[in-house]
Parts: sequence; structure tokens; C-alpha cells
Amino acid sequence: AESSVSPLYERLVKKTKKAVSVGSEEAPGSAYPNFTLFYFVPRAPYTNNDLIKEFDATLTTFLSKPPSIEALERARRSLAMSYLGHMKSNTGLALN
Repeated sequence: AESSVSPLYERLVKKTKKAVSVGSEEAPGSAYPNFTLFYFVPRAPYTNNDLIKEFDATLTTFLSKPPSIEALERARRSLAMSYLGHMKSNTGLALN
């Protein structure tokens, strides 16, 4: 799942409100290391194509203006908290 501090979430869910949610997964595992799958749920009346355009614009912005040290620290803390949250259940422990 995508963190609420990610540039994609900020742009698609909070700023433009074109998506209900965004997410990402590392898949399919060791067969393709570093392969990331992104997914979006459009908010009516927006379409998948609208979200693809926003994704491309977000990626272009991200590549031209990397995140600040503060933004990276927020992302690191968010990931750490998410990881610790998974450790509270047997399923989370098994998956990790």
C-alpha cells in the first residue's frame, strides 16, 4: 500500500482528488528484483487514463526535483511504523 506521505498519494488523492486510493507492490518477488507495480482507484468521473497522465506528471516532477531530506525522513518513519504495525499480527509476522 502507498503511504500517505508519498508524492503519488499527495497529488492523486489529496491535491487533485482524482483517485480514491493509490498503492504499490514489489512483485513478483525474486524472479524480477526491483520490479514495482503501481495501482490506482479512480474517483468518478475520472478514468484510468486520467490517472496514468497524473502518474507520469508526478514521476516527471519527482525526477526533476528530488525529495528533500525532511520528506525522505518522513517517508522512512512512515515505512518503519507500517512495518511495526504488521508485526502485531500472526499473519503480518508470517508475511515478513
